[in-house]
Amino acid sequence: SQRAAIVVDGGLAPDRCLSVALDRCGAWQHLQMSSDASPEDAAVLIVPEVGGFAQGSPAATDPALVEALVDLLRIHAYAEVSIGVGSDSSALWAANRDAYALADLLGYSYVTPAGHDYDIVDLSDNVVPAPFAAADVLSGSGLSQAWLDADVRIVFSACRTDDRAGYHLTRATTMRALPFVDDDYHYRLVAPEDVVLGELLTATPVHLAIVDAIVSSHGWSGGRSPRPLRTDCVIVA
Repeated sequence: SQRAAIVVDGGLAPDRCLSVALDRCGAWQHLQMSSDASPEDAAVLIVPEVGGFAQGSPAATDPALVEALVDLLRIHAYAEVSIGVGSDSSALWAANRDAYALADLLGYSYVTPAGHDYDIVDLSDNVVPAPFAAADVLSGSGLSQAWLDADVRIVFSACRTDDRAGYHLTRATTMRALPFVDDDYHYRLVAPEDVVLGELLTATPVHLAIVDAIVSSHGWSGGRSPRPLRTDCVIVA
């Protein structure tokens, strides 16, 4: 069954808010049922939102919260955890927007405060044929080997508004799994985003969706012109 949990509590530390939301959603039981691999053997890939241009930007998922998730996964016996970073069309006009530069800019340190190591994976690298149907608009397209091979896929978005779609949550962050940097040209102009996203999820399902709304980015375009708003919320589905 599908479940969601929304935790809004300014009295909880952000990592605790995340932990409570995961527990209330039944996330740990769901992950075990969703994968054929045991937690000790499962490859976990977390895809956060990395659309910010400065450390602490509300337009990106807080790396501290992503690292808190890595720690929680390790506590629940998931030993192989990586963070997948996908660039977007900003890399066409701004310098230092490749996966590893973005990770460094936003504050990912390859080790959590609890001492758990994790890898950063470039989702535009090591692209191999993907199992899209012959009739799909994505037919013949490839995906990162890391995305394809993951036993558990987690999308961890930021809570921000968007001038095109009204809001930018896990749908847009999931699109970062697609490898071409010019995502507008290669994907959004080919077919409606819902169609592209539906084909991606059919071929390679996401097992857990999380929204970091501890500090949201509001206004007309919360991605391109971030305006922080404290909302003290985490959503898990």
